[in-house]
Amino acid sequence: MNPTRPVPRRVAVLVAVAALFWGLLVATSPTEAKPAARPADSSARASVDEGKTVVTFKVPNCKGCVFQLDQGYETGNPADPYSFWSSKEKQVRKGKVSWRIDTLHTVGMSATVEAPWEGHTGYLTTVAFRYGQEDVGSRIDLEKAQGKRRGTACFAGTPERRLTLLVRVRKVPVEGVHDRVLGSIAFTQRTQPWTKPMRRVFGGVLGSQEINLCEVL
Repeated sequence: MNPTRPVPRRVAVLVAVAALFWGLLVATSPTEAKPAARPADSSARASVDEGKTVVTFKVPNCKGCVFQLDQGYETGNPADPYSFWSSKEKQVRKGKVSWRIDTLHTVGMSATVEAPWEGHTGYLTTVAFRYGQEDVGSRIDLEKAQGKRRGTACFAGTPERRLTLLVRVRKVPVEGVHDRVLGSIAFTQRTQPWTKPMRRVFGGVLGSQEINLCEVL
């Protein structure tokens, strides 16, 4: 199991969740999450210099939504097996949210969103950068997303100085901690370059209790 994110103001992410639900939605099995290469030694990392990238999500119809970027990977070093980074939380304003981050943090990047309508889900809605059986650049709409059974939270990275993505966040009913509540589904409108692991999703919804561990190729 991934080491947990330090508890920020998002205290809604609690350990006390419904065991059956977590067995289905947020657990990444050890056999599925393969060891990640060290970014310093990877081809993706080598193509990215030490500059900055402005990451912008255009998020229509998500007033008050709060996003956060994360990066997590296995280092291959037994003395320090994991590396984690998280951005500041940013609220959507005028339909978009932006960060200026180290370009290196885009490699194996994931993103979570808290929407104001969400009930007690017990997890953070996570942006799906790619659903199963979809090619990079393919267009995703809500109907297609809800028909998917697998997805990844892991963005492959970019060497560019600006990355702008259209992210769709929609209200959907989900299984919460105690009963069915209103939750969210979040995905990029165009399938993005991605890395493993692919995880089980339900009705297209990807959820995380912990920072995702992504392979860095």
